[in-house]
Amino acid sequence: MRTALMKTGLLLSMAMVLGGGELWAQPAAGLSGNWDESAASYPSAPVAAQYAQPPGGPVGPLQYGSAQGPAPGYEPPGYPMQQDFGPPLGFGTAPAAVPTAPPGEQLNPWIAPYSDHYPLFGLYLFQEGNTWRNFSNGDASNSNGVNQGINLGVPLPWLSQFGIGAQIGGSYNIYDFSGRSGDAPTRANSLGQQWFFTGGIYRRADADRRVSAGVVYDLMMNDNLGVFSAPPTMAQVRFQVGYALGYFNEVGVWGTVSAFAETVGLPPNLAGYTSAYFKPVNMLNMYWHHKWGLGGADTTLFVGVPRQTVLTDPAFGPNFGTLDAGGTINVPLTDSFALYGNMMYLQPDTHTGFTPLKETWNLSIGLAFYPGRAARSSTVAGRSSMPLLPVANNGNFLVNTNRSF
Repeated sequence: MRTALMKTGLLLSMAMVLGGGELWAQPAAGLSGNWDESAASYPSAPVAAQYAQPPGGPVGPLQYGSAQGPAPGYEPPGYPMQQDFGPPLGFGTAPAAVPTAPPGEQLNPWIAPYSDHYPLFGLYLFQEGNTWRNFSNGDASNSNGVNQGINLGVPLPWLSQFGIGAQIGGSYNIYDFSGRSGDAPTRANSLGQQWFFTGGIYRRADADRRVSAGVVYDLMMNDNLGVFSAPPTMAQVRFQVGYALGYFNEVGVWGTVSAFAETVGLPPNLAGYTSAYFKPVNMLNMYWHHKWGLGGADTTLFVGVPRQTVLTDPAFGPNFGTLDAGGTINVPLTDSFALYGNMMYLQPDTHTGFTPLKETWNLSIGLAFYPGRAARSSTVAGRSSMPLLPVANNGNFLVNTNRSF
């Protein structure tokens, strides 16, 4: 318990240091504090002219971020959304024009969305309550607890001009503070712990290309997992490819492929098992991502099929699923904070026996803190600096085992 509190305190300390620094909050460099950052994200002459010149005035480019500021006597319209961000710190080659409507005109939601290009680095910290179960729980109770973690996105040298960045993050998860029922009596009062680490590369959709893609390597380490209090370490490769239909809708696929499975020794237990094999579940899902207005909430729904080797417990029967479904939601509260939630359900095969005990699901509700004041984004493309994929969790890293009595 002392170790858990120390790690939680360390994460909170990091949040305070980053939140109080000047790395993430940069001055607006001559622009109005009410300026719409999407207009400043692409300083191309045609779009700069529509924002920088008063109605009926002369047409000409504006050097955003320079000391010149907006044209004399002109107040920026703050379109499409009101934000206090200022211009981007830096980004790659901008497309020829931004596909956005001039102030006062109807927005076409089906043109290519732009990705917000500020701040240069994307970071958020999160704290959540979580309940879950998978095949390893067997006839034992669900796992309930709290998770805390961090996720960081950075541009890659020589590749950022193509919108490609790297992401790295991790979380520490604590479960069953009062112990849990199970078939390993020697560990009945032990705290459940998990560590997730995620790292990879990604590119978000943007005005020049509607395709987003990312691939990461997920590592899961456990202590006191499941009905037999096992300590397995596993890894998977997770990927996502999406296509932005417009400002507010994106469709695509995401999935997982097992990269590392492990056989571990078990503590003395009622079933007499001495070892167990644990393996990540492969999945392929289709998803629909919707943005509820410029700068609004994001929701994602997905449905798919697992594809895994059937693992069989001598007494409990074979463990495998037939269909999975779920979704996520992210609701910005301010520029720095957002509420989020995610859920997932895997339907077990009805011919495996003990079906009611073999359901796999995950439910999380939490609060995310964005030190760079980047909780909001303009379109479904999000922010180019923000990690595309979340840190691994028990909803996107499913586990199968041959010891689940």
